Amino acid sequence: MRNFFRILISASTLFALVALPLSAVSTTTMSFTVPGGTVTFNVPNDLVSIVSENKSQIESALSTYMTNNGKSQSDIQNLLNDAQTVVDNQYDDFMTKNHISNPYTTAVDGINDFCESLEDAIPNAQALQNIWAESWIGYFIPNLNFGFGINAGAASLDIKNLKSAADALSIDTKGLNDTLAFPTATADIRVGGFLLPFDVGFTCMSFDTTKIDALDKKIDPVTVDYFSVGGDLRYRIFDKGFGPLKTIVSLTGGGYYTKGEVYFEDSKKNETSSGSSTPTSAKLNFDATTLFAGAQASAKVFFLVPFIGGRALYTKTNVDWKIHADWTSILSDSSTEMKNVISWGILPSDFSGGSSSNWEVRPQIYGGLGLDFFKVNVQASASYDFKTKVYGGAVSLRIDI
Repeated sequence: MRNFFRILISASTLFALVALPLSAVSTTTMSFTVPGGTVTFNVPNDLVSIVSENKSQIESALSTYMTNNGKSQSDIQNLLNDAQTVVDNQYDDFMTKNHISNPYTTAVDGINDFCESLEDAIPNAQALQNIWAESWIGYFIPNLNFGFGINAGAASLDIKNLKSAADALSIDTKGLNDTLAFPTATADIRVGGFLLPFDVGFTCMSFDTTKIDALDKKIDPVTVDYFSVGGDLRYRIFDKGFGPLKTIVSLTGGGYYTKGEVYFEDSKKNETSSGSSTPTSAKLNFDATTLFAGAQASAKVFFLVPFIGGRALYTKTNVDWKIHADWTSILSDSSTEMKNVISWGILPSDFSGGSSSNWEVRPQIYGGLGLDFFKVNVQASASYDFKTKVYGGAVSLRIDI
């Protein structure tokens, strides 16, 4: 019987240990200087780096609170002790439910990794602009060869890391695929040269996904807003055939500049859960400069114009990001204790970072098919970036004079 009770006690102890939460919050005790002495708080290890960076602001906020509310150093310590239990419980509950051990670190790492995806996609989206099937449109003088039209395309954009960041901020992205199409919609014009066999092209665009209802709903909660300008010159080096049957090869060179933002927020959840006027959100501002040089060949067979080209993109992209974290929503707690540590900055609401690629060369191949019928030109093109493995595609409608 004695052995039976020993076994029972051992089993009960083992069960109790197993039942303990496996994702208990790891913390570091940090001291903050306030009037009258110091106070301490066990900061989740996930947040130690950013809390350390903002320690002076936290101490200032605590001191201001003490002055405005007539609190002593011991009063503040008691408030921090009360908040400690709330923060630990809610942080642990979030990690357990969402299987995310470090929400702040996961969000920051996800955003930084997504910056690299943007650095891959943007130059390829730029390079989809102003591609014309016929490798040289002819002389402007005396034949007045020029054309204008619109072009729509997209380059593949990997957003798995962006989704990871959103999950860590408790933003629902279940309706999003891991890959999105980074869109382009441009107006362009091309004018033939004179004396020498060249032509020049110009392109510009302004694109905002919130202006297109169907697209806005499809990629919700992500929005993209940017503009782009660019130009190129093509110089004919080979031209054989005549009229409806001819082959043209040209050398090409030019550049593009793009500036804009990617933004996402969880306004619906914040409105219903905490009533916050500043919902959890992330904003990435980017700018990219791309220069290129290459060659293109086209063969006109009556009204069909197949073409193929290759070029090297010389590109650099900068991305700066900002995150606003509404911890009352992320941790599902809007208690006074939670609001206190947020207002003091112990749970930091705003953090930022950035990424900048070095100038680098990216080889790219592109091609497609044009349909030239009574001055109306319709074409489809596709591209592939060998270094980043990014695909792109575009369609265009133009009038050739």
